[in-house]
Amino acid sequence: MQSCIEKGVDVNEVDQNGTSALHLASFYGYHPIVHALIDARARVDARDREWFTPLQRACIHNHANTVKILINRVIVLFSCFFVYDAQTNIVHMFSFVSDRPDWGGCPPLHYATFNGNWDFVELLLKSNASPNVRNKQGMTAAHWAALSGHSEVLKLLAANGVDLRLRDQHIRTVLHYAALSGDMDTVNFVLEKTTIPIDSRCSVGYTPLHYAVFNGRSRVAET
Repeated sequence: MQSCIEKGVDVNEVDQNGTSALHLASFYGYHPIVHALIDARARVDARDREWFTPLQRACIHNHANTVKILINRVIVLFSCFFVYDAQTNIVHMFSFVSDRPDWGGCPPLHYATFNGNWDFVELLLKSNASPNVRNKQGMTAAHWAALSGHSEVLKLLAANGVDLRLRDQHIRTVLHYAALSGDMDTVNFVLEKTTIPIDSRCSVGYTPLHYAVFNGRSRVAET
């Protein structure tokens, strides 16, 4: 890789799917190559045909070292580019990268949350990822955490400013998603930390209880 870079290869060239070398290195978790590509000015905000950035690819495939490198190296890179107002611009530019959505409006935080990767979620939040960003269905990271039954991740989000009261495009609450997951720890946490009415209804009139019953979540239905 280093010899190719030294010979002047375009590190931002993409294939027919819009995939760059940095996308591939992030996808497979080849963090030494990620290092080299970023040093060679590979675009960290580039999108492939599915609208994924390299950071999203790394998050989806749970490559912890690659995620950390992308985050840390981007901060260093932008601090060099914006020395005239370092603190403000580092935060602004990295937030732009970490909140970049895919075609469905999901930023990296949504993928890390759905996968239940507590360390990734914490890292993204500390790097100024916005906890209340919605996708095209109106879902936030809290909805994804509840849907996948990751109660500890949901607690982490709540401690970092996520709004548990937000509803999605179909007027579903976090409690609807928690009931759908069937995870009792998640359901109990939502009931304890919010004032969401237990009989709140979605756009078609279903309550969290309906969601639990329809999906065979007997423990939730009996609560």
